[in-house]
Amino acid sequence: MENLNENEIVLLGLNNADVNTDEDVIIVEDTEVEEAVINGVKRKIVRKPKDNKVKIEMGANNKRTQVLERIGQLSKEKQNGLIKGQFQISDKVLYSLMTLSEMKDGALIKTDGGTSKGVRNISNGKYSHDFLLQAIQLVYDETDANGTFDADLPPEILNGEIAILSNGKTLIEDLPVISFASVNGYPIDKKFNEYRLDNPKWFKADTDIKANLSLSAALTDGHVKILLIGSEIRPL
Repeated sequence: MENLNENEIVLLGLNNADVNTDEDVIIVEDTEVEEAVINGVKRKIVRKPKDNKVKIEMGANNKRTQVLERIGQLSKEKQNGLIKGQFQISDKVLYSLMTLSEMKDGALIKTDGGTSKGVRNISNGKYSHDFLLQAIQLVYDETDANGTFDADLPPEILNGEIAILSNGKTLIEDLPVISFASVNGYPIDKKFNEYRLDNPKWFKADTDIKANLSLSAALTDGHVKILLIGSEIRPL
């Protein structure tokens, strides 16, 4: 079997199990245990220390597991860099503020604007690291671009739709805002006006990131901010 070093165990963050082997680190295929999917095969990591007791590694949380299940979609450079400790998986939130009266063709992310604190952290519609989109949050303030953005979404936005695109491809199409908007309260384990993706999407480094809002009726009053919540692969 293929030997792994401890960095690979830490990278995968999987649970271990007892094994009858003299190898220090091995991969054991186990289609009954849902711990990670590597190259399309469910697997788990086991490590047998010198004292013959199996060290238990903490299982990865759901957000991290979503990344681990999709590592095979990254470049070989990034995959090897993660194993060797040259790259890391980090939480990341990309955001962009748009004043509705200035919004063109529903674009929530400017393709010709640099970063500005509180306004956007996406430069010219691109981000420099591989980014896995795992949730979307849409918030609104009627009067202040520096406001609290905790107001209810107006009907024109509530009954509108969002599309997410990258590199000329539509990743999420015609997502009804009302399907995830917080109306009359929201679950404590969910952010205000948050949509969690069952099928997270990669944005490769330095490719276009676009978010378009189609209003159900004309609206020019107020400010809207979109937050793209997920994980990034960045150098250590």
